[in-house]
Amino acid sequence: EVGTYQPALGQANESVCIRCPPGKYGAFTGASTCASCPAGSWNDEFDKTACTICPEGKWTHSSGSLRAGDCTPCAGGGNCLPDGDARITIELGNFPYAELDTTQMADVEAALAEDIASACGTNNESVVDVFGKESSVSISLDGQVSAFVKDVTGSSANELAARLYSASFRGEL
Repeated sequence: EVGTYQPALGQANESVCIRCPPGKYGAFTGASTCASCPAGSWNDEFDKTACTICPEGKWTHSSGSLRAGDCTPCAGGGNCLPDGDARITIELGNFPYAELDTTQMADVEAALAEDIASACGTNNESVVDVFGKESSVSISLDGQVSAFVKDVTGSSANELAARLYSASFRGEL
């Protein structure tokens, strides 16, 4: 059931699932953990399937925020993207990292970069992995995707967060 998780494999029914706590959410069934609310969002309830985006001009600067009061005004007159760049972090549950060869992994990294670019309204080359490679993302062994989006224009940090944290974007992944 979404909004819950179960770290033990082989459970027979949903009654043994554990509710995702505040500051976390569960977006899909069968999760072994809940994801932390990303920076720029918060959640103060159990069983949530998404987190609440901070109001325009405010941001949380760490993941797992528990309340709306954690959203603080951004520096520079409320512009949360003062240099036009954004760091994107996405947690992929149950990502089969070990099952992919180098070519398949490169294809996944390029496809994720394309999805992020599309959601941010920018070109693929604007999405770079943590080493600076264009049109790519970095994926850790636990399935955490990291990338930078350069030269974002026409959208606030809050608008980008709303797109990247949406159910439709998660569905694309």
